[in-house]
Amino acid sequence: MNKDKYFSQLESLLQNISQEDRKELLYDLHEYFETGLEAGKTEEEIIEELGHPETIAKEMFADDSADPNVNGFKSDKYNKYSYPLDMDSFKDIFDHSFHSAQKFKDKLNEKLKKFPFESYAEVNSTTIDVLREETVSNKNIKGIHIHTTISNIDMVVSEQDEIHIVLDGKISESIKEYLLFDVQSQGDTITVEVSLDSHNIRNINANLNLQVSIPKNYNYEKAHLTSITGKTTIDGLLTNVLLLESTSGNVHVKNSIAEQIDMHVVSGNIYLSDSTAKQTNIKVTSGNIKMDNVSSEHYNFSNVSGDIHVIDDTLIGNMKATTTSGDVKVDIEETIPSVNINFGSITGEAKLNIDELTYETKKEHKIIAKKEEGLYEIQVNTTTGDFTLFNTQASKAN
Repeated sequence: MNKDKYFSQLESLLQNISQEDRKELLYDLHEYFETGLEAGKTEEEIIEELGHPETIAKEMFADDSADPNVNGFKSDKYNKYSYPLDMDSFKDIFDHSFHSAQKFKDKLNEKLKKFPFESYAEVNSTTIDVLREETVSNKNIKGIHIHTTISNIDMVVSEQDEIHIVLDGKISESIKEYLLFDVQSQGDTITVEVSLDSHNIRNINANLNLQVSIPKNYNYEKAHLTSITGKTTIDGLLTNVLLLESTSGNVHVKNSIAEQIDMHVVSGNIYLSDSTAKQTNIKVTSGNIKMDNVSSEHYNFSNVSGDIHVIDDTLIGNMKATTTSGDVKVDIEETIPSVNINFGSITGEAKLNIDELTYETKKEHKIIAKKEEGLYEIQVNTTTGDFTLFNTQASKAN
């Protein structure tokens, strides 16, 4: 099991704890992973130290008064699909989650003590300028992999035929010698890494920006960007697959075209604008998702703590959105000709401003509706959030 699969399983198993506790736990676990990797451990070794996701989930819900089935939380008290749930039930769940989360965080802190924090060097406040550059011929380059732990990422297009990479900014003088700026070209893939070549440094004082200029209108097979902290901006990328992972930082992708976009952000907002993708998959733990004039045949959104907002001229694809604590809002300018709508929530409500809907189910927290033959699908599931579908043309007609 690798890191991505580990967190995917863990997040699924921890859906029934409060978003605040889940956010803190996931952040701590990500920090634990990064500290372990910096110390030279493999992902498998770190997972073995932490324990299987099901083991962690059992520890989270370990309590004399509860014994949930972790492989799906089949106990009525923890099953998010158990309807109806009154406010007393929610209070029981959240009270239990708080105490269990605190127990687990105490255990995690004990694990963190195994790392040699006491040997960490303090960083002084004196900063110096950094400027490092590399140029790589774009001939035969099909893939770009960028990994940074301490800088922003700015990917832009240029009129040049080469890939130009610049790292600039400021960093503490005492850790400049540990700054790693590495550019490798192996086969048809270019790899860029920005990190600190040491794990015994804390209180990092750095303000760095990594700019990667790529040739205009060149279609890459895959662009893979990973960052620990810092914002990521992509402007004008043309690629078959865009894979982006961020622990902490905002992401803005604009004027780009891809067959598939996959994004996973732990803490930060995602903003996509004026772009096209056949498949768009976005997963956020804490932060908002906004799509403005993004054409996609299939949208899949998952958000634990934050809103989802889609703005477009017309609806041309299927959409699936899931939130724990956050609203889903879809604004469509032109008339929606044909659609199936399926909304379900525990406490959230739906407001549909669209003409000629035929309702199969119309309840306070559950709606199934259809317009004409139902060419497109909109499926929204929330725990506490509301769903709004606003059609501008329908509003004007009324």
